[in-house]
Amino acid sequence: MPSTPARALVDRAMAGDQRSIARLATLLERGGASAEQVRASLPSPAVGRGAGGEGHPHVVGISGPPGAGKSSLLSAVARFLSDQHRTVAILAVDPTSPVTGGAMLGDRIRMTDAALLPGVFVRSVAARSRLDGLSPAVTDLIDLFAAAGYEKIIVETVGSGQNQFAVADYVHTLVLVESPGAGDGVQMLKAGIMELADVYVVTKGDLPGAHLVSRELRAMLTLGERSRDWAPAVVLTSAESGEGVEKLVAALDAHRDWLESSGTIEDRRARIVRSAIRSRIEARLDRVLESDEGRQIVDQTVTGERDATSAAELIRARMAEPVSRD
Repeated sequence: MPSTPARALVDRAMAGDQRSIARLATLLERGGASAEQVRASLPSPAVGRGAGGEGHPHVVGISGPPGAGKSSLLSAVARFLSDQHRTVAILAVDPTSPVTGGAMLGDRIRMTDAALLPGVFVRSVAARSRLDGLSPAVTDLIDLFAAAGYEKIIVETVGSGQNQFAVADYVHTLVLVESPGAGDGVQMLKAGIMELADVYVVTKGDLPGAHLVSRELRAMLTLGERSRDWAPAVVLTSAESGEGVEKLVAALDAHRDWLESSGTIEDRRARIVRSAIRSRIEARLDRVLESDEGRQIVDQTVTGERDATSAAELIRARMAEPVSRD
């Protein structure tokens, strides 16, 4: 593979240099030709081929409503993994700043202490135009963290509702976080992400009502149609005291092992790869549409000089052209 500035950064990132990882993450999030160079310089993604086995990362999605305590929980998880000499990269998707267009950095501020721990890397990214709690760069960043050798990669979505479950298409294990006082039990019975989670976590376990939420979740699981082989855990946690954090990590590891032993990992791999392919196509489409020629094609379609079908064909042809190196 020819040597490029991106390739040199990737080599340093694979050697554990966090500054290089941060720089590559910035390039991937910006998109464009520089991001294409980084993608071309990364080794073949390991994410679609494993779930924490030899040389492969275990990718975990964390979702739940705003205020459920996801970031505080992740800080406690990162601390526990670091103490166990295990590595974790956390991708925290923040709301988009209306001023800068970037991440508002709320998650990274809450995880400042965790980011300083050995073996822990924290990155905040903006959701931008996505409405599903993720970021346009999520697939690229997961591939980057996989190449850098992190054992676990955790994707924390923007505080999301039950209809925002796209994260399930990008991860091996999906965790749904609930907290006491978030609503009555009927809310838990709604279809959506509640039916997709592999592990359930109740945060703020020291508050009144936490045990009630745990019981309601367990009751809900007895009503739904789930795999006969995997029984989702319901873990009561407290980020402040550390209660339940070890049990949560054990539940994540148990699900990773079950995916491999049951053969279910094959379906997860295919789902992740389909999402990765779709993300690559969407990234290339955005690059073409945002180019000068892309804007001209759109303008011509607006004025009636070109119909939408011919515009789409021209855009498709431009997407197939090699990316110019900047």
